[in-house]
Amino acid sequence: MSRRTRPFTPYMDPDELKRFMSHVRREGKCWVYDSRRKDGYGQVAMRGTTYRAHRLSYRYFVGEIPIGKEIDHKCRNRACVFPDHLDAVTGSENMKRIPWAVVRPRKTHCSRGHELSPDNLYTYQYRGYEQHCKACSGIQYRLRRERMGAA
Repeated sequence: MSRRTRPFTPYMDPDELKRFMSHVRREGKCWVYDSRRKDGYGQVAMRGTTYRAHRLSYRYFVGEIPIGKEIDHKCRNRACVFPDHLDAVTGSENMKRIPWAVVRPRKTHCSRGHELSPDNLYTYQYRGYEQHCKACSGIQYRLRRERMGAA
């Protein structure tokens, strides 16, 4: 579904806000929403529909979510609904804010054993977030050139 046709995020009435806040607990500087989806985002069932908790929080405490924007968690905590930690940004800006270590925290070396440091990575957005080892890309390029020359 495109961002332009995303379902309307409603304002909460006082009773809905009270119920919403009963699921919020403070962890450090974040307001963490207890009811979560598998991907870590807070989830709210309201008026027969489920909504992401951070979108409802932004809409209630900050204002309308602009068309073409998505809500970024500045604190990198997907369950956080604290309005100061939420920012409406474009999808590309949201991707630029993700530290590469958060995206692939366990992977420190490529399949050929090269270290995956920021200096040895090509990072780009294609069907999500992609990273490739520069050293391996060079090896693949040389192999492809050799095959073309031999053919």
